[in-house]
Amino acid sequence: MRDGVITLFNLHRGRWYTTVFAGVTVTEKQAAAASRHGITSDDAISLHVYVNAKKVADTLIYEPYRLVDENGNVIITDDGTGVTYMDPETSLLKQYIGPKAYEALDDPTGYFTFTPERDFMAVGNYSHDEAIPEDDFEEGLYHATNDKHDGVFLITGATYFSLLPHFEIGGK
Repeated sequence: MRDGVITLFNLHRGRWYTTVFAGVTVTEKQAAAASRHGITSDDAISLHVYVNAKKVADTLIYEPYRLVDENGNVIITDDGTGVTYMDPETSLLKQYIGPKAYEALDDPTGYFTFTPERDFMAVGNYSHDEAIPEDDFEEGLYHATNDKHDGVFLITGATYFSLLPHFEIGGK
């Protein structure tokens, strides 16, 4: 079932860059385990992010204050008026590269990666049109986002499968 939307947050030189994937298979597992120290949360998530054979994915572009249907037609604008026209600027192709190559980029726009125990994802569309400075948050963006929203997971691993090109990403 490819009906999920997730936002990937990649950290690059002290700034967070977002990538929004639609058509993602999202499987959440919520569990709690009792220990001698009390109840601990073992929430986990598994995602399938579909790409082409060159590891390129169609991603959504941040468009503030408007609603767009599945065909890219704008149906509500920021002033509340309904309009209908085709807007070709609602998606962008982004290339996957490994975490070390991503870190070496001068400008990571147009790229995404999955770095375990650093990058995180959130179920839903939380994209931003500009990079988010990590220093804007006392305990960091990951903790601020996780404290305010459900469905926020730290990436624990990512594996690429080439037969039906996709990444399987684990998170907790």
